[in-house]
Amino acid sequence: MEKLIEEIITRARAIAREKGRATVLIDGRCASGKSTLGAALAERLGANLFHMDDFFLPFDKKTPERLGRP
Repeated sequence: MEKLIEEIITRARAIAREKGRATVLIDGRCASGKSTLGAALAERLGANLFHMDDFFLPFDKKTPERLGRP
């Protein structure tokens, strides 16, 4: 995974130099390593990391019944 991380960092830095900033989006299946990759990139780049799970439901709708459904 180190080679992938370095490649993403290189590209993100190049885009940031050209555009002023860069956003890296990571998509994939469940348990595919998105959070692990995101944490590694955020740490190395000194960047913010946002998890889409945080936006899945508003807090008031995160009931045990609702979270128990796929």
